[in-house]
Amino acid sequence: MIKVAIVDGDDSFRQRMRALLESADGIMVVSEAKDGQEAIDLIREMHLEARPDVILLEIGAPHASNLGTVTQICERFPHARIIVLHDEGQERRVLDAFRKGAQGHLVKGRAQPAEIVQAVRAVGRGEAILSRHVAGRMLDELIRKGKDRGV
Repeated sequence: MIKVAIVDGDDSFRQRMRALLESADGIMVVSEAKDGQEAIDLIREMHLEARPDVILLEIGAPHASNLGTVTQICERFPHARIIVLHDEGQERRVLDAFRKGAQGHLVKGRAQPAEIVQAVRAVGRGEAILSRHVAGRMLDELIRKGKDRGV
């Protein structure tokens, strides 16, 4: 059973994610939080065996960035794996999140239900996941930067 925490400031999004993930075999949502600090507090209070294996963490909140939360979770709960969620156009945040320890990435509003479940399962198995949509954009940017440097 893959235990999941959902961290997102949008109540309706969290509810949709909970319904989707709990309808999938082998996945159980163990907590929800509106922001990174609330998530850290909730996880810290949980018994070790009840803590999430995978955390879906929004990093593109308009009122605050949860990028610092990625580092804090990786330091405090090294067993947990993080899938960052963001809105389109925030690819730089994704790179920062991977540098800080995230293992997965999905674009909010673009990821299909099957893709979300597949990502949770893959990251739960220890694999890294990057959405095809953003992977193409990042590859284009890396190629462009390489050409600018004469590489």
